[in-house]
Amino acid sequence: MNKLRYPRIGVSAVISDNDGRVLNMWHIKHEKWALPVGKVDEGETPEEALIREMKEELGIDIIEFREIVRKTVVYTGDGNKPDETVELILFMVDEYAGIPDNMEPTKHRRLEWNTFDDFRRGVWNSKPMTDTLKMYIDWVNGGDDPEDID
Repeated sequence: MNKLRYPRIGVSAVISDNDGRVLNMWHIKHEKWALPVGKVDEGETPEEALIREMKEELGIDIIEFREIVRKTVVYTGDGNKPDETVELILFMVDEYAGIPDNMEPTKHRRLEWNTFDDFRRGVWNSKPMTDTLKMYIDWVNGGDDPEDID
């Protein structure tokens, strides 16, 4: 039986452009589509982590943002890795400065912009995606608590 590790906090951002499209990226390690995401470092607030991570990953400065979804997820470990509890916090970025670029090409293969309608119409249902992207799609569709997050 795997031992549960202490909760970790992850932050993720919904970033849209002037045409209303949402930024997502192909995560190489997890082989899934993801919203920009990062971990909260020791001594850092989730808000500080969001600002730092978006600068590191995308080269942009986050100016205005708000929390839209929070969910605790337990990832089941394998024989070499223990179970891990992660609190995922999803933020809507209302204003940012700069042009998003892939600043970490060893982590993310490419960036892609999609419309809200793409998410509403289920275009993403057959694509591999991370929990934060699933949380966003559920939020767009008016759901409260996604049951199918794995």
